[in-house]
Amino acid sequence: MDSNSIDTRTLVRQTADQLLAEGIKPTVANVRERTQRGSAGTINEALKSWWQELSEKIRQPSSDIPEAIQIATQKIWQSATQLAKEQLEEFRQQAQQQIDHAIEKMQQAQTAQEQLQKDQQQLLETNAALQQANQALQKQLESEESQHQLAMKNWAQSREKNTELQNSLQHAREESAEKQKELQQKHQKEIAQRETEQNALLEKNHQLILKSALLEEKKQQNQQKLDEMQQRFELQLSQQNNLLQHSQKLQESLSLSEARLDSERQQRQDLHTQQQKSQSTYDALLLQFEQQSTQLNAKTAENRFLQNLLDHVSSPKSGVS
Repeated sequence: MDSNSIDTRTLVRQTADQLLAEGIKPTVANVRERTQRGSAGTINEALKSWWQELSEKIRQPSSDIPEAIQIATQKIWQSATQLAKEQLEEFRQQAQQQIDHAIEKMQQAQTAQEQLQKDQQQLLETNAALQQANQALQKQLESEESQHQLAMKNWAQSREKNTELQNSLQHAREESAEKQKELQQKHQKEIAQRETEQNALLEKNHQLILKSALLEEKKQQNQQKLDEMQQRFELQLSQQNNLLQHSQKLQESLSLSEARLDSERQQRQDLHTQQQKSQSTYDALLLQFEQQSTQLNAKTAENRFLQNLLDHVSSPKSGVS
């Protein structure tokens, strides 16, 4: 009969009969090795029933079995019974160890869950702090932008005045040259008048020089303001770099938290969803930081361009003197 067509207990009894016929004491291990079926508990219960049936057969008197064989069989029965008890006790101890191990695992899982909840709370607090820092940074950037626009307006006004003064100086030079040419064509009698006119022109030149000096002083003041703005921009950029480093550390912390959450993803789906939201918030913050860095770089380039313009505006001073 095929072993698959009978139940496990019957198969265990048949296997035990075969082992006993071969002179081998049936045990849970050698029966399981031959049958390749059933759990240790099922095989143990079937063997107990088989030994009990064998004991009843042995205890029944039979004239066909010699007394020596009956005595030997009883000894085998007693030894097998003791072995079965020992195996049952061993099986109970193993089962208790598995239960204790499962309880310990459950306690560890609860501890890990509590730690994950604490880590999640810390991440939420860190995200809130980053949002506040970002808002403060945005306000500071808006204030710097306003100051920059005001400085640009003052610079434009100074440049316009400087251009007007240069035009006036050029016009005065042209008039002086024309008058000098006319005076050279006139008679010696007009020398006194020519000297008077020349003195007047010198006075005008002196006033223009004074105005140029005032413009130079204003230029230096504007340059000083631009330098101060540049220092504030560099400080702002340093603060942004610090925030970016802190965000990178936060990213590493988030990665570690996600690695711990992966082991309990099925049981903590809600917690994983909140973690993804935190990750999205962080990505948005990081994108804002990159945009602000780009704006700061653009402002730095604009300040350099303004510096070049100021240098270019101040270059005609040598021609005036």
